[in-house]
Amino acid sequence: MNISQLGRKVLPVVVIVIAIVAAGALVATRPQPLIESVEDTGKLVEVHLVRHTTQRLAVAAKGTVIAAREVVMQPQLNGRVEFVGNTLVPGGIVREGDLLFSIERSDYRLAAEQARTRVAEAEAALALERGRRAVAEREWALFEDELSSERDDALARRQPQLKSAEASLAAVRSQLEQARLNLQRTQVRAPFNAVVITESVEVGQIVSPQTQVAQLAGTDRFWVQVSVAVADLSLIDVATDNETGTTAEIRYDTGNGTIVRAGEVVRRLAGLERAGQMARLIVAVDDPLDLQGKTGDRLLLDSFVDVVLNTSREVEVVSLHPKWLRNGNEVYLYDRGKLAISSVNVVMRRPDAVLVDAGLNDGDAVVTTTLSAPVVGTKLRLSGDPSVAISTP
Repeated sequence: MNISQLGRKVLPVVVIVIAIVAAGALVATRPQPLIESVEDTGKLVEVHLVRHTTQRLAVAAKGTVIAAREVVMQPQLNGRVEFVGNTLVPGGIVREGDLLFSIERSDYRLAAEQARTRVAEAEAALALERGRRAVAEREWALFEDELSSERDDALARRQPQLKSAEASLAAVRSQLEQARLNLQRTQVRAPFNAVVITESVEVGQIVSPQTQVAQLAGTDRFWVQVSVAVADLSLIDVATDNETGTTAEIRYDTGNGTIVRAGEVVRRLAGLERAGQMARLIVAVDDPLDLQGKTGDRLLLDSFVDVVLNTSREVEVVSLHPKWLRNGNEVYLYDRGKLAISSVNVVMRRPDAVLVDAGLNDGDAVVTTTLSAPVVGTKLRLSGDPSVAISTP
């Protein structure tokens, strides 16, 4: 092998070695980046400073709207329907005394006329008998010595005949009164202010006392049947003739807003619910359909509603937004720049607030911001000014 051939084989190896050495030198001599330590300033949060206030304790419950007065309308007579009122339709509003429907009156009017005729005849017969008695009285005075028994005396004075005539008149007068009553009953009227729930009558229909024509529910007042714990009954007053009952706030979420109506506890039912062993109360709501136009909110039958019963018991509590309560009975606190967790005792839950009577002190800073994976001692900083420190007054 000559020198030129050896050079061609060794030269590439030498070049590679030189390149590796040069690269290593560059790496070793390059400037190192400055590593700065990043201080943990804490999670940014908002807080609410709490303070105890005196509030009346309330009981939150659920309830169902039911009719306070309800009736199934049935005619008292047989006959053909000749008129049906325009408001006798499902959802129609009727006032007390409004004509709902009427039955043909011709037969009943004729019966009343016949009864009046019989009364006139009986009155004439009684007048005639009284005249006969007067004659008999005079005759008796002439023959009094010859007829001495009481029986002869009564017969002579025509007392039995007079009593019979009087009884006949009383009987036909009763018949006339019944005929007049039947004539009135051909017109069926609303017994109270009501809304029509169902109806099943048409002009020309033959009805009888067994026919269920319509179902009405009173509109002056609805009831809300409310279920509460037996332990809460001692806090709730039921209305009497002389005392008002516990006031109530009825709320119904329509999807487009919330209907809010006022009510009063007027009844306590005797039994418990079979399923939940809850006590049951009746809350009365006046003018539930707002027919007087005072509230603009209509409370509908069979609605499932939220009810808050405002008791007379006063307590010192802290009011919190329901979202600030964590895990059912805990709150997050801002404590000198760190997270603390406190267990609280909730005495009442409302749709817009929870009332706490233990676990918080005046001036505690309740964290209102949602925290992911909260751990006691986590650094926190307040929104707006990280240097602010809150102390309990």
